[in-house]
Amino acid sequence: MLAAGDVGLIGSEVAVSGWEVILAAGDVGLIGSEVAVSGWEVILAAGDVGLIGSEVAVSGGEVMLAAGDVGLIGSEVAVSGWEVMLAAEVAVSGGEVMLAAGDVGLIGSEVAVSGWEVMLAAGNVGLIGSEVAASGGEVTKFPLNHSVGSGGRTVFILTAGWIVSTCRASTVS
Repeated sequence: MLAAGDVGLIGSEVAVSGWEVILAAGDVGLIGSEVAVSGWEVILAAGDVGLIGSEVAVSGGEVMLAAGDVGLIGSEVAVSGWEVMLAAEVAVSGGEVMLAAGDVGLIGSEVAVSGWEVMLAAGNVGLIGSEVAASGGEVTKFPLNHSVGSGGRTVFILTAGWIVSTCRASTVS
């Protein structure tokens, strides 16, 4: 039983603020206010959130990730070296992303954004609220509802006008 914002290790499970996150054994270790994940060190503030294998979801703090890994960090998201802003905190549990209205989650190659579901090439693109995280590519801000084609690739835009041109995708309006 954990108080809100507390973090506890129970075997290979971590219960965080009432959420239960299933972890691969050995992937996560809690050390005071620091968390070591698959050899990476994550610095957490009090009341941080949770961990999923090589993916890290915390509320505040900094996360170092290997290429291709995704970390949800309160108002920031690090995707393959990119840092972007999240509209709100995302809680991930058992492969499912639980979203509040307007929140955003990354699930493998699927991205759910404010009720939209966009299928993407795995590892290529993540759409995060009003921001875009790209795995190996350029992130550009365009005017709202603006669409651009680049090298045979179609970029797509969210309501806030951020787009990414690293994979073929349909325009989201």
